[in-house]
Amino acid sequence: ITEIGLSTKEVIRGFGRCLREPGDELRLVALKGLARLGAKDVSSMVVPLILATGPLREQAMAVISKVGPSVIPQLKLLYPQADFHGKRAVITVLSRIGGKQALAYLLSILPQEPFEIQKLLTLCICEALDRMSPAMQAPIYSLVLRMVRRKGVDKQPQILITGAILLGHFKGGTR
Repeated sequence: ITEIGLSTKEVIRGFGRCLREPGDELRLVALKGLARLGAKDVSSMVVPLILATGPLREQAMAVISKVGPSVIPQLKLLYPQADFHGKRAVITVLSRIGGKQALAYLLSILPQEPFEIQKLLTLCICEALDRMSPAMQAPIYSLVLRMVRRKGVDKQPQILITGAILLGHFKGGTR
């Protein structure tokens, strides 16, 4: 279907129905088709697969990244219930989506996460900032400043270090 260029809503919904079927092979093929055709109409079926394991998770991440900002609320709801690897996947996808809404969420969870997750958050936020223009970075700048100026941050030196690292990724025009 994807090779002949059909991208009707019915085909996409059909792929979405395949995601409910047992067996990772069929779901993986459906995700690959959705990656090429778009999954906005079936994102509610795709997003939970980010908590799966192995190739299913990887393919779901690729599809979700292409859907864009409309899936951010769903990812934010999944994050608290995710295990370590699920959290890593959600963080990675949010940073790939980028933008103020995604980065604001990543910055909001950073201070209370364990050090291993904080390192990933820092790396992913830096990569997202590097892909943004100075105009797009401007609203994020104040969020980083707010994070490092929070009450009690002096007891979390890793947050101050993270803030310094993040500030180094801002281009001109953010002040």
